[in-house]
Amino acid sequence: MDIFQKLEREENELENIISDKKAEQNAISFQELAEQQDACYNRLTALENDMAKWKQMMLFWENVSERVFSEAVDLDGPALQAHCEKILNDVKNITKYAANQQEHEKLISQKAQLKIQEAD
Repeated sequence: MDIFQKLEREENELENIISDKKAEQNAISFQELAEQQDACYNRLTALENDMAKWKQMMLFWENVSERVFSEAVDLDGPALQAHCEKILNDVKNITKYAANQQEHEKLISQKAQLKIQEAD
């Protein structure tokens, strides 16, 4: 084998090694980009969730602010906290009432069905 053939073979080997390294580097870059994209998507989702919570709090405050200002002249910490606790209890009571109302309607429906079955 002459020197030119040996140099040509080594050049081909080096080109193959360089090509493999570039392919590895591209694969790593794509993987890093995919990971960064996932991280950005997760952060965006978290921000959207936070934004939804803030919107709910703003809506809540808009709905109760008139009542708070009209009923609670002194808006120091304890007075506001007591007022918010009262609102929370009212909400819980309304929620329980709605659940009981649904259960009541369900039981009336079941009672009517049992009467129909007994009649048959």
